[in-house]
Amino acid sequence: MNRTIEITAKSEEEARQIAQGELNDNEVIVNSEVLSAPAKGIFGFVGKQEFKMRFTFGEKPQQTEEKEEEVFQEKRAERPARSERSDYSERSSSRRRDSSERPQRRRQPEEPIPERPKEPLSDEVRNHPSYNEIFELIREIATNLGIDDLELEDYQRDGAWVIEASGENVSQLIGKRGKNLDSVQYLMNIILNRGNEERIKLVLDAQGYREKRYRNLMSLANRMYKKALSSRRSVELEPMSTLDRRTVHMALKDKDGIETFSRGAEPMRRVVISPLKKSRPENNTGWQPIASEEDEIESIERNETSSAVPMFMEEDV
Repeated sequence: MNRTIEITAKSEEEARQIAQGELNDNEVIVNSEVLSAPAKGIFGFVGKQEFKMRFTFGEKPQQTEEKEEEVFQEKRAERPARSERSDYSERSSSRRRDSSERPQRRRQPEEPIPERPKEPLSDEVRNHPSYNEIFELIREIATNLGIDDLELEDYQRDGAWVIEASGENVSQLIGKRGKNLDSVQYLMNIILNRGNEERIKLVLDAQGYREKRYRNLMSLANRMYKKALSSRRSVELEPMSTLDRRTVHMALKDKDGIETFSRGAEPMRRVVISPLKKSRPENNTGWQPIASEEDEIESIERNETSSAVPMFMEEDV
C-alpha cells in the first residue's frame, strides 16, 4: 500500500534527501509533487519561503529467483558460439559455466525491529492537574499550523506518557526533521512538570513518526556495528538530535568489541561507533577499551554547550 509524506526544505534537492532518509527497506519513491504554498512557521508566524514537496512511497519490486534464472538463460542464449574451440576447450568451459551457475548463498534478510507495545495510562498521568490543559494547548498549536480535524490518542510506552496526533496535514506539526515536534514537546514538558518534584516524561508523536524513527535507528545501529567490527574502522553516523543519539547509544551499549561516543557541536553532533583500541600491557590481555562507554558519553555530553532544542528537560541531555 502506498503512503505519502510532505516535506518542507530550503531546496528540492534537500527535500529529496530527507525523503530518502524516511524510506523503509522495502520502499522506493514512486512519485513526487511540488506544492506551491509555503509552510507556516511554528505557532502561526509566517517564516521563510521554503520548498514544499509531497512524496509517494511504494513497495520496492522484488525479482523472484525464477525470474533471475530466466534472465540468466536468455543472456546465455545470446552469447555467440565459438566453433573454433576444441572439444577439450568446450568441455572445460562447460564445467566452468556449470560451476558459475550454482546458486549463490543469499544474504539473510535483516530481522525487523518490533514495534514497542502501547500500555494503558497510569492513574498518575490521568489524574494530573495539567492533563486536559496539555491537550488544549496541542490543539491550539495545530490550528495555528493549519491542521484540520486533529485526532489525539494517548498511552504509555517505556514509562513515558505518549500523545500521538493524526489528521489532515499533520506533517506540519512534524516539521523539517521533526523540529516542530521537538519544540512543541519541549514546551509541553515544561508546562506539565512546572512546580512538581516528581516529573512525568511526555513524548509527542505524529502518525507514528517517532516510533518509525526509533525502529530505523535501531536497525541502522546494528548494521553500522557490524560494519565497524568487520572493517576495524570507526563509523560516523549522520547528525542527530539528542534523543536519536541516545537511542543509538542504548542500542549498542551491550555490544562487544566496540564503543560509542558523540562528536561535534549542535546541530551537527554525530554518533561515532568505534572498534576498541588494542592495548599492549605486559601480560598481553588483548582488546581493552580506552574508556568505559558510559563515562565517554557522559563526559562528552556534559562538556558540550548545545544550541539545539533539547528533547525533554535539560537535565536529561
